[in-house]
Amino acid sequence: MDFVLNSRQEFDDCIKQPGLTEIQRAARWFIRNRLSFGGMGATFAITRTQPLSSRNQRILAIQAMSRRLDRTTIENNAWEKILDLYDSSESFFFLDPPYLDSGGAAYRGWSEHELTRFCQRILRLKGKWIFTFQDCEQVRDLMAGFTLKSISRANGIGNRGKKHATQYREVIITNEREQRRGQREGRAHELHSSSPVQGGARCT
Repeated sequence: MDFVLNSRQEFDDCIKQPGLTEIQRAARWFIRNRLSFGGMGATFAITRTQPLSSRNQRILAIQAMSRRLDRTTIENNAWEKILDLYDSSESFFFLDPPYLDSGGAAYRGWSEHELTRFCQRILRLKGKWIFTFQDCEQVRDLMAGFTLKSISRANGIGNRGKKHATQYREVIITNEREQRRGQREGRAHELHSSSPVQGGARCT
């Protein structure tokens, strides 16, 4: 990869070349990702106002990622098995499963049955968790009673930076119950209100 230029011909060759080793396939996937529009690997990216990303910085980024993952375990298993293997009272899970909407070529959307099974399983986890999903009636019903925050983001790479970008709504759900959260916030407010003032600053 150190010697592959930001070239349309190199990009096209990476798409067409058959019979590659796994390492060659990985390198060519990375090149296609970096040189394609939106990182989708299908269309050569054209930039009129700025250059393509630095080839040297890509190599440095891969090396930095390698160091970051030095002691990280990469699993390849069914989500049920992963939860069974790693769940404990000291575990923390960030859960971002496929949404009900299909991700096109990236991933297949889940069915409502799969979402239901997933929600029922995470309710039995011993560890703490954060669960992100599209904002829909199904997940709100299944996770009723848990702390939920609604957010929105620009829908698709073509919408970034646009004043009236199409918005996609998502929810962030935690394993904390709404009632317990309200009680904790109430106690925090009482402590703040009753704290003495010293030297012109309120102690909290």
